[in-house]
Amino acid sequence: VRARLLCSYRDAGTEYVAEADAADPACHKRMATGAVGLFRGARWSDDEICGLLHRSPHQGEGDAARLLLVVEPAE
Repeated sequence: VRARLLCSYRDAGTEYVAEADAADPACHKRMATGAVGLFRGARWSDDEICGLLHRSPHQGEGDAARLLLVVEPAE
């Protein structure tokens, strides 16, 4: 995708980290619940590489279901 907008409305927010720091858990950050993040994708129109990774946080047994809004542009 070119870009992805993410917003967690319930439970933990999306985790993100610079690709260069992905192996260091101390560098991982988490968006606050209700915060909006706009992430560039591989099909972004610029040749520059973003270098930012994002993922859903680990859900343990018994954790509340996560409600996540994802918006991507139509191709």
